[in-house]
Amino acid sequence: MEPYENTYNTLKKIYGEKVLSDMDVYLVGGICAAIYASIDLYRQNEDIDLMVNIKNLDELVDLLEKDGYDVKDKRGILTENYINEDGTFIPMDHELNADTNRKNLLGIGIFLFERKDGIVVMSSYAYDEREKNYTEIQTAMPEELFDMMYDNNKVEYKGLQVKCQSKEYTYLTKSNGQREKDKIDVDVLSQYIGKEEYEKIKKIQLLQKRVNKYMILRDKDGHILSSRKIPDFEDRVENIVSQIVSSNEGKSSKEIKKILLDNERVRKSAQQDVNIRNILEIIQNIQLDGDIPLMVRQITHDYLYSDELRNVDSQEVGKGVAEELAQVSEIDETNKTLGIHLRENVIERGENTDE
Repeated sequence: MEPYENTYNTLKKIYGEKVLSDMDVYLVGGICAAIYASIDLYRQNEDIDLMVNIKNLDELVDLLEKDGYDVKDKRGILTENYINEDGTFIPMDHELNADTNRKNLLGIGIFLFERKDGIVVMSSYAYDEREKNYTEIQTAMPEELFDMMYDNNKVEYKGLQVKCQSKEYTYLTKSNGQREKDKIDVDVLSQYIGKEEYEKIKKIQLLQKRVNKYMILRDKDGHILSSRKIPDFEDRVENIVSQIVSSNEGKSSKEIKKILLDNERVRKSAQQDVNIRNILEIIQNIQLDGDIPLMVRQITHDYLYSDELRNVDSQEVGKGVAEELAQVSEIDETNKTLGIHLRENVIERGENTDE
């Protein structure tokens, strides 16, 4: 058997009719390194992962089922992923999975996203052992960031037209990985990362600071129990400054500014994050007056959104997004694309939902 034949067979099967390459769908993971380098595959894949616009899901499912795949939807309370007592996310399976009995093909994992008025929304699900309930984490990012992470330009590979996770984002994520296969992927891509690509990587890292996350807790029937915004970059910066200010009550603004700039935690964060270094440089060169935590938050916000309109109330923006996401987060709405009624599915699995 030719090395990695099953991976090649799978790519040819799903991209052979050129239908998939016209969708808002992207290959995800290390396989993208070989595609961008235009070389033969060099390591084994357990499956093929796709990032799929939810509007293309019906069409994708029809395509996969015609190719003999069985698509299972485990979003919401059907998820097998869990968060342990230590807060660690344990992935057990893709929440949308296409399985096949054919031994010459790989399974396909499906991640979903939705474009909503300049924002891209993605969700992940797990049973949280700390909360004793099902958790949905909704991630809302600028569409500009998503389009830098996933390249809409087709790439030719082995006679196929495919769209991939961008080489810059692949390089960035793999550089942060510790696994041996991540290091191999970085080595493959490194010769294709020049000055222009590094600038794009820096822009991705900056835009990632503008990602909002929301936690939604659901009971065993999928009903929403609570929802809240997870602290973002601006929240965390303001929180650190608030702690410094409150622990130095009675000191002047000038003294607090010096304490802030000399703080060990802040300096350590600056060593690891160029954006924090840039924000501290702005603070270094201005006078802090009034509500210092709020002022630093505004400085942080203006820095993150320097390419857009200034003085946008980020709290109101976050509130609006949270309200909008809550409206589309009901389990039946989330899963209606595949016509799945979660209570019926739970009963089919032999679980008693009334316990």
